[in-house]
Amino acid sequence: MEQLEINGKTSFDYLMDLLEPKEEYMPVIPRCRRLWESFPIEQQRDIYRRINRKKREHRFVDFNPLFAIEKNATAPPEQPKFLSGLEQFDAMNDHIPLVQVDIPGRREGRYPICTREVAERFGLTIRRNF
Repeated sequence: MEQLEINGKTSFDYLMDLLEPKEEYMPVIPRCRRLWESFPIEQQRDIYRRINRKKREHRFVDFNPLFAIEKNATAPPEQPKFLSGLEQFDAMNDHIPLVQVDIPGRREGRYPICTREVAERFGLTIRRNF
């Protein structure tokens, strides 16, 4: 895959600037480049954003750049978004269809509120319409 250059630097160069690998990891850099270049541009952007966010939030990013790329290449599975009271109020004012769903064993409460679209997308059991 051809790499776009900006100011003489590729996206891989920017990633390495972000990761700042120590000298001991230099032997894995060619493998990192091959892995990075195997990803479509959108996935590269997602990986870069995840690593950048973790670093800004002072969260752990693996020191080995190969592991850092691999661990951030997959996003955690998407979870349904349940609405707080204010979010419910705003959604009702915007005429967004809301439903109450049944999730047995949920720690935060068995009957959360979400949009109908979320309930249908995640196959949740709808108890009642709002």
